[in-house]
Amino acid sequence: MGGLGISKPTEECLIAHINSVYVSAPLVRLVQRQELEFDPVDLSDEVKKLRHDVDNENEARHKARLELILENAPS
Repeated sequence: MGGLGISKPTEECLIAHINSVYVSAPLVRLVQRQELEFDPVDLSDEVKKLRHDVDNENEARHKARLELILENAPS
């Protein structure tokens, strides 16, 4: 989302998909290995860490986009 609340739906959709794949990777691995037993707390902690990574990346991306807008904006 840009500084003006304007976004490119196709760009945001691609980013959302990539983030979804990244965060759901631990669950996908469990399914692919057909694990019958797992520690839900460990899984939850891993997913929370991945979501934190995604949040940090989104924040950095939005900050960079805002800086670009401000650089090109008239004073």
